Amino acid sequence: MRVIVVGLKYFGKRIRCQLQEFDTQNQYIYLDTYYSLKDKLKYLFLLPFSSTVYSINGTTRGSKALLLAIKLKKRIVFHWVGSDLLQAQKDVSQKLSDKRFIDYPTHITDTPWFVDQLGAIGINAKYKPLLIFDTLYKFVEFPQSFGVLIYISKIDPDFYGFSRLILIAKQLPEIKFYIVGLENDGGDYPENIIFLGWVRNMQTAFEKAVITIRIPNHDGLSFFVLESLINKRYVLYSQKLNHCTYVVNNEQIINEILNYYHEFVNQRLLPNQEGYDFVSSAFTKDQVLKPLVDLLTH
Repeated sequence: MRVIVVGLKYFGKRIRCQLQEFDTQNQYIYLDTYYSLKDKLKYLFLLPFSSTVYSINGTTRGSKALLLAIKLKKRIVFHWVGSDLLQAQKDVSQKLSDKRFIDYPTHITDTPWFVDQLGAIGINAKYKPLLIFDTLYKFVEFPQSFGVLIYISKIDPDFYGFSRLILIAKQLPEIKFYIVGLENDGGDYPENIIFLGWVRNMQTAFEKAVITIRIPNHDGLSFFVLESLINKRYVLYSQKLNHCTYVVNNEQIINEILNYYHEFVNQRLLPNQEGYDFVSSAFTKDQVLKPLVDLLTH
């Protein structure tokens, strides 16, 4: 049986390799039907001889590639992962959605809180994780001095809370804030904000931190958050997730940072073992890949 994987390139190629390694009885092929003309032509050739189209990205407006799969009566699975939900909410509210892409596919999401949000726009989805942490990172001990780590993308930094971070750092001058992803553009930033830029080995970043923060207003289940937990770091998160501290506003974030800081300097803060146990048991190959294989091939 052949499964065509489409959608977001980074996650699509990654999950294809993992599925193929896990399930050698079936064939998984990733095709970039967004930007590659060669892959678009391959899709047209292979689709009649495939059983399933698995899209790492949901849509309510659809696409020509997916519409063809519907016409050929192929199984379609949408894995909703983040900004696709925001676009779908907008499309539904503006009456731009196509009911065929709501009713025909099987809908799943890698984010627990998306189940209700998708339900609110008429999409019945089940939670199925996408990220795997079978190859566990070597645990890095806490640093000697307290640090806070945050990921900020150079694309739309404020979406990730950069402006808020500046205000928070100004009120906590004794604490160092390390930013992964974003480069220093020479702006007038507090001295306790340290830009690490693009980091190939995240272990070098976790070595500097006791806690991490993740504060977008809207977020899918973040790899950075799960990676923080598997490294036994404490996490302040703007979403409700097991073994993370839920935060809504800057005042809460500041208070929680200070709580962890005082516990740390008084040598009462042990590594976050519960967070580690949660990720290492819930995001294994068996937990993630077996349900996907069953869904895609049966």
